[in-house]
Amino acid sequence: MPEQSNYPANFWQELKRRKIVPVILLGILFVFTFCNDRDNVYLKTYKKVWKKVNRTYYDPTFGGLDWKDAYNRYLPLITAADNDE
Repeated sequence: MPEQSNYPANFWQELKRRKIVPVILLGILFVFTFCNDRDNVYLKTYKKVWKKVNRTYYDPTFGGLDWKDAYNRYLPLITAADNDE
């Protein structure tokens, strides 16, 4: 008998449909903000995570999401952040 997955058959398609990538990116960003070096840590982390996802995401079209536009849309918010609040 084949082993059953805990995820529904359309799990990955549903993630792609909901455009979950920006949410994941922002979640990772906030996790990494707890570093000791606070000098531009938000911007450095944002750029590093964005580049990593850009290079390694399985779908080169990002499920129809304009990935460069997402970068430009959130960049002003990141540069304006000066604390965890």
